[in-house]
Amino acid sequence: MGHRANYVVVEGTGYTLYYSHWGAASIAQDLFWGPVHAMRFLRRQKRCRSDDWLSDIWAEGGALIDPAQRQLLLFGGEEIGVDLPIRRLFMELLQTVWSGWQVSWATDGLADIVDYLGFERSLVLSNEPVPQPIPGPPERAEEFPPETVCSVRWPDGSFGLFPMAWDPESLLDHGAGLIDHLADLEAEPELVVAVNGSHAVLGGLHLDANNCTLEMWGGEVAPDIHRRAAARWPGWSFIWHSDRFEFQAERANGQLCFAEPPRGIVIRRLSRLLLEEAAPAQLHTLAASAEQYNDDGEIAWASPWALAHTPQDLARAERASILEQAAAALERRA
Repeated sequence: MGHRANYVVVEGTGYTLYYSHWGAASIAQDLFWGPVHAMRFLRRQKRCRSDDWLSDIWAEGGALIDPAQRQLLLFGGEEIGVDLPIRRLFMELLQTVWSGWQVSWATDGLADIVDYLGFERSLVLSNEPVPQPIPGPPERAEEFPPETVCSVRWPDGSFGLFPMAWDPESLLDHGAGLIDHLADLEAEPELVVAVNGSHAVLGGLHLDANNCTLEMWGGEVAPDIHRRAAARWPGWSFIWHSDRFEFQAERANGQLCFAEPPRGIVIRRLSRLLLEEAAPAQLHTLAASAEQYNDDGEIAWASPWALAHTPQDLARAERASILEQAAAALERRA
């Protein structure tokens, strides 16, 4: 149980590494408010040894702040981590608040952060065996919204769209035989799919049978995606577009549309997210239980690492003021 995150502060020629057991879920609420408040938040977290990194299996969020170079890298969040319209608006507003800084979404998670530090990715990659394909042929999404959109440019130049019931990484792990399975399915002449909300598509695969090229997008971080593609798609070129779903619509020449919510709705949802209490309820429960056990003279059952998170304590009124100013600045530039 937890939402584990590593935070890094670059200092001179080195860095300081911090850990939070719950911070990955509240990356947006904790770091949005500018460099001063973000640095103060990071300094209050549990300090680790410089080699005590999470692996890609455990890290659900993280951030790097380099004050000298004015760089911020981050990823995570229960909503901004997967809801692309919210994430994109968040990053626009974040850039406004962090004026003069370069702010970037770490599309490969902690791997991007160790890249920035000049270390090998092996420091944070688990390199577990590539998952075995799910038995059976991939299925179309019939009764429910698709989890993945597959598009294919066939050797004769024709084009096909397939709403699939499997998630993007499962289809990737199925391997090059996927194109033969798609040939047996009924294609859609046109598709409209959502990129947010409960019916949102999780990602997409575009296959070009003429030049054996596989292109893929997805909202979640995927630091090991190239190794998995190479293992399952020998002889194919692989291009990872991260969260840029627009490329697939471009390949479809108007036959595929990604539906996005009105900007006003996204602004209201993001505002609620940023102004809500960031501390997880589980942390309060664990802390209260440990305190009760200690009062009774017994050993607390909660591990100190499970309590490793100090919430952002910026007052709601100040947060609301910062958000209002950022939204107004963004509106003026529109």
